[in-house]
Amino acid sequence: MAQRDNDRQRRRGQALRGFATPYAKAQNALHRVYGDGGAARSRFEVRRSLILRRRPTEGIYGATPAQRSAPVADLITARGWALHLYLVALFEAQSRRRAGSSIQNTRKLQEPDRPGWVDLLPAVTTTADPVAGALRQTKRALTLLSQAHLVRFQRPAGTVDRFDHFQLLLESGESYGLWHQDFYFVPKQDSFGSADTSTRKRRAHVGTRRNYRRRPVAS
Repeated sequence: MAQRDNDRQRRRGQALRGFATPYAKAQNALHRVYGDGGAARSRFEVRRSLILRRRPTEGIYGATPAQRSAPVADLITARGWALHLYLVALFEAQSRRRAGSSIQNTRKLQEPDRPGWVDLLPAVTTTADPVAGALRQTKRALTLLSQAHLVRFQRPAGTVDRFDHFQLLLESGESYGLWHQDFYFVPKQDSFGSADTSTRKRRAHVGTRRNYRRRPVAS
């Protein structure tokens, strides 16, 4: 038993050492993102709606509304980088925009002169081409985030640069279709306890610039 435990710990240690180089590269890239962003934030905010259970869906013909898990529950997988990528995206957004600012993604997966999304994600792959493997990992993570309604693709499926043009959505994961788009905006640094309240206030106005139908705001 002791020998088996020692072997398992040794294999675990070897696996963790394999993460050292990718994490160091990602850390350096994130330092550059922070420096280039100019926001100079001392603290980064994540709205608590990321870990709270979503509002129940409406029941059909009087049925009890279906319970829905928290957005973060959809991202916790044995293998995958979706949660890492979403948190990195929040860091990137808050590094370059002030509180209350809406976010438009201007960063591609791979960039020639600055870190791309692939560089910000410390994905470890066993493929012969590590760059191609990291690119696949990033695309898979974005696909999962899209399914969790935490990002929205701006281009249709099959488009070559579809993954380069994604829109970051709010932590609540409650964006559906064209009529209800909770586009991400930077929370205030002192609003950790009330960030979700400010989110609800803005929902009534999300999408009105594109003449989307307004959605009633729950009190």
